[in-house]
Amino acid sequence: MWNHAEENEYDMPDIVGGDGDPVSDNLEGGGDGKDLKSAVNLCQESSTSLMTTVSSLRAQLPGKRGDASQKAGSGRQQREWGQIGPLTLQVLSEALGEQHPHLPALTNANALETCAHVTDLSLQFKGLGSLDFMWMFRVLTKLELSNNSITVIRGLEKLTRLTWLDLSFNQKELSLSDRTHKSDQLLAAAIRSTTGDACSLLEVLALHNNQLDRVDRRSLLALSKLQVLTLANNSISDIKDVRSLRVLEELASVTLAGNPMCDSRYPNFVLAHLPRLAYLDQRRVTPAAHAEAALQYKSEVSVVEAQEEKGKVKEREAAEARKSQEEHRRAGVLALNDGSLFTRMFRGDKDMGVLLQLQGIHPVMTKYRDQFNAVCMKVFNAGLAHEEQRQSELALLHDALHLAKRDADSYARG
Repeated sequence: MWNHAEENEYDMPDIVGGDGDPVSDNLEGGGDGKDLKSAVNLCQESSTSLMTTVSSLRAQLPGKRGDASQKAGSGRQQREWGQIGPLTLQVLSEALGEQHPHLPALTNANALETCAHVTDLSLQFKGLGSLDFMWMFRVLTKLELSNNSITVIRGLEKLTRLTWLDLSFNQKELSLSDRTHKSDQLLAAAIRSTTGDACSLLEVLALHNNQLDRVDRRSLLALSKLQVLTLANNSISDIKDVRSLRVLEELASVTLAGNPMCDSRYPNFVLAHLPRLAYLDQRRVTPAAHAEAALQYKSEVSVVEAQEEKGKVKEREAAEARKSQEEHRRAGVLALNDGSLFTRMFRGDKDMGVLLQLQGIHPVMTKYRDQFNAVCMKVFNAGLAHEEQRQSELALLHDALHLAKRDADSYARG
């Protein structure tokens, strides 16, 4: 707030003469003296009026700024709750109006309900920079996003029914992480940006003309149903990246032309490592071409197959370990059967470190550890037995409830 002390700092000071008396008192009755006195009075009046006006304005400004901040904060809060930005809303409204004229005009009020009826959508050449709004199109099966400015791919995690996705002519520079390769970023973001069923039904994926430099196997694992993949005109330089495509068991067509890796040996290398391929660079592959390629790269493919078999064994073992760990967690006996509890119990215990320095302590500690682990195993086995009994009782309860519901329905029908 503007206070009087601040106002006084800006008040016009008295003009004094040499003896300290106000000049006005020393002015003579001449014309020049009267003019000077009038000028001084006018300056004082103008200064007082100006300061009063400024004080009034300053008193009003905080309230206005507070109202503006409140409105801005309210706007930000609304955007956080799922509203679409005005430019994006306009783009989507125009696209839906052209492709789905039977739907009502898109607004923030009806966006969720309207988008829930859209199964296919084309957003080519729309200047889009992100996909944060895509979560509303939950039943979408076909999505075309080519020729935009998308640099960060988020929003596809809810599109669990998507079978056709075109992201070509987009990724000039990916910004998900500077530590990973561009293709890792794009594939991980576009294909399985989240866990779960995101894009697991995808059959067609277009990623050509995106300056990708790698094809990472882990980014393709979720695409068990992918049949068509286009990676043409990118920056893939290592021909061995083709081996990553072997995880796509249903892949029938791939386009890779226009990458630095495409030399004279490229076609046979691809056909040898992808024996189920029907089309390469949009050309039909003949059985003779497959046979020639398999013969040329027989030894290399054998090594790859052996490595894949070892990897599958490790994956099965890891899956079994995770399943067993989950069963132990449900039974409340996690880590009671591997002896790790005893080790963790004394981790960071300084007194135990001193105790272990005593002569003859090791046989005692060994005996104690064995007895401790034996008790843990008893608790472990008892816990598993109780969990098995619990699951059996739950199954009986479920069956009883099902029968009771069926009998109640039959009785209600008469």
